[in-house]
Amino acid sequence: MVAGQSANDSLLFTFIHLRSGDVLIGRSVGENDTIHRFEEVNLGEITVAKSKIVSTRHVYRNAYVILQLGDNTRYSGKLIDADEQHYILESSWGRSLLIPKMKVVSLKMTKSPKKVWQNPNATRYFFAPSAIPLDKGDGYYQNAYLLSNSVNFGLTDNFTLGGGVIIPLLFYLTPKVGFKVAKNLYLGAGFIAGSTFIPGAIVSGGIPFGLITYGSPENNLTLGSGYGLLWNEGEFEHTHYPITTVNGMMRLSNRLHLVSENWIIPRKHTKEYYSPEEGYFDDSGIWVEPELIRTEEVTDLYMALSVGLRVLTGARSTVDFAPVYLYGEADGIMVPYLDFVYKF
Repeated sequence: MVAGQSANDSLLFTFIHLRSGDVLIGRSVGENDTIHRFEEVNLGEITVAKSKIVSTRHVYRNAYVILQLGDNTRYSGKLIDADEQHYILESSWGRSLLIPKMKVVSLKMTKSPKKVWQNPNATRYFFAPSAIPLDKGDGYYQNAYLLSNSVNFGLTDNFTLGGGVIIPLLFYLTPKVGFKVAKNLYLGAGFIAGSTFIPGAIVSGGIPFGLITYGSPENNLTLGSGYGLLWNEGEFEHTHYPITTVNGMMRLSNRLHLVSENWIIPRKHTKEYYSPEEGYFDDSGIWVEPELIRTEEVTDLYMALSVGLRVLTGARSTVDFAPVYLYGEADGIMVPYLDFVYKF
C-alpha cells in the first residue's frame, strides 16, 4: 500500500507494460534488483527481467477508471473490487456493474469526477412553472420576500400539486400536469387560483394555462398562455386577451443558472373622457361636475420582465435574485426579487 492509501483503497492488481508491447496483469509476488516475480492472471507465476519492463501501473480499490469493452461500449466510475473473472464497477450512473474481464479490451485510470449538482428547482422559474413535471415523491419549499411561502409536490410522475400563502394577503393553489412528448419537448397545463384572507373584501381569481417547454431541466425555454379570471363581490370578469409568459433558464456553471421570467398582460377597458378633466366651483360657489363627452375602448399593456441568477447553495437548495421591471400604463419601476428554495 502506498502513502495516502487507506485500507479501503487497497491494491487490487498491477499492470506491467513490457518493451515487447505485451501488457501483463496480476499481483507482485516479489522482486530483487534484476527480476520481478509476478502472479499473472492467465500465465500463473512468472519471472520478468526488469530490463524488459517499461512501466508498472497499480490499480487500487475505489480508483476511478474507464473500461472499454470489445463491443465499443464504455463505462466509467469507481472500481469497487475485482476477482479472477470480473470487474465490479460503481458506474457514473449510480449503479453497480459486474463486467466480465474477458469483455474488457482496455482499462484506463482517470481522475475523480467533479461532482455536478443538478438544479433542484428545475420545474419552475422564479414563480411561473415549466411543462417539466416533478418526479413522483419529489417536492420543494419556496420562500420569497420572507412573506410568501409555497410548497409543490409530485403526486405522480406527471401530476404536481402546489400551493402557498402570501402573508397576510392571499392564498393560492397551483396544480399542474406535464408530459414529455419527444426528446427535449414537454407539454403541460395547469391552473393558478387564489383568494384573499381579508373579510368583507373577498376577491378570487385564477389563470388556467397551457405550457410548452423545449430543452432539458438545466437549459430550457418555456412559452405559457392563459386567460385570467376574476370574481369580485358577485361579479365575474375575464381578460379579453390571453396572459402570456416567456421564460427560460441556462446553466452557466456548476453553481449558477441564468433565469429569466417575463409576464405580458394586455388589459382591455373603457376609457372615459371628461370636459373639463376635473370638477370645479363656479363663481357662485356651486360645485360643477365634469361632463362625460365620449368613451373609448383601449388596451393597456402591463409587463413584468426579469433576468437574474439562480445560485445552487447546496445539492438541494437554491437562492434566486433578480431585478424585476414592472411596466403599466406608460410608466415603469424596478423592484428586487429574492427567494430561497429547498428540495425535499
